[in-house]
Amino acid sequence: MLNFQENTDLIRYTTFWVQAKTKLFVEINSESDFLDLLETWEWKNNQHLFLGTGANILFTKDFDWLVVKINILWKNIVEKNDNNVVVEVGAGEDRNNFVERTIDQWWAWIENMISIPSSVGAAAFGNIGAYGMEAKDRIVSVSGINTTTKETTTISNSDCSFWYRESVFKQQFKDNFLITRVRFNLDVYTPDYILNTNYKDVQQYIADSRKEINIKTVSQAISEIRESKLPDRKTLWTAGSFFKNPIVSKERVALLRTNFVHLVSFDIPDDPAYVKLSAGQLIELAGFKWYKKGNVGVYDKHALILVNHGWATGKEIVDLAGEIQDSVQEMFWVSLSPEVIYV
Repeated sequence: MLNFQENTDLIRYTTFWVQAKTKLFVEINSESDFLDLLETWEWKNNQHLFLGTGANILFTKDFDWLVVKINILWKNIVEKNDNNVVVEVGAGEDRNNFVERTIDQWWAWIENMISIPSSVGAAAFGNIGAYGMEAKDRIVSVSGINTTTKETTTISNSDCSFWYRESVFKQQFKDNFLITRVRFNLDVYTPDYILNTNYKDVQQYIADSRKEINIKTVSQAISEIRESKLPDRKTLWTAGSFFKNPIVSKERVALLRTNFVHLVSFDIPDDPAYVKLSAGQLIELAGFKWYKKGNVGVYDKHALILVNHGWATGKEIVDLAGEIQDSVQEMFWVSLSPEVIYV
């Protein structure tokens, strides 16, 4: 039975720990729960917001909405052979726990995406990625329910329109599709598996540790590197990386390097004419590392991370983000887009 709560404080439902209240709140534990929800007065007479772990959401105000917390849990091996395993996972599952379980099983190709807070559904929604891997690279299909037709649909990878931190679920299907399950195709690890260790900090960590290189040691390296760069979420609240790395043409990078010789860039395999710049480096060069204003600031160990030092409001965080965007635009003529979703 659905349990609707009124005037719910959402502070504990996001990693930014910002106060905001919603008119109505309900938790969904299964697909049948959601189908029941679609028949209710509360659904039909209110705007809605789907909420997973809240790791990429910034509430900016109280609102007259229905917040639907997705707790659909499911794990199932669909197919397994000597080389591959296909796993179907519920949208409400903690994505990092899922990654850790695959590593324990010696299943490969998402190990570099360890220690990113997110639900599995949100990982597909925003095509999350890190250290040379993206969710799209191993998603086979995404299943969900169309809120208009009430039909359950499975969408193949090729129809998900995955791109850097983007998908069809973030664009065309944003308000009328609930992701319920995601299917992944992973490799069974063997000594022939090619690990992605192209990042200098990963290579340095492995060299210093002198451990055997495999998916467990690489994932451990990345986990510890990320931990060293991220604040303690018990004392500083954050959504992690706040901005997307901007994508610009190689010609633009060459021009920028006439003034900024050490500008970092990353190739885009699918589009050789363009590269990704480091948003964190741009923010640091613009003078915002260690910057603090009121209850908000930029983390001292990583300029891409905005933090709540105390009782910050959503507006304070948005204002700081806007100040950073304006400065980077003025200095580099490069636009920074938030990875965090403002609500």
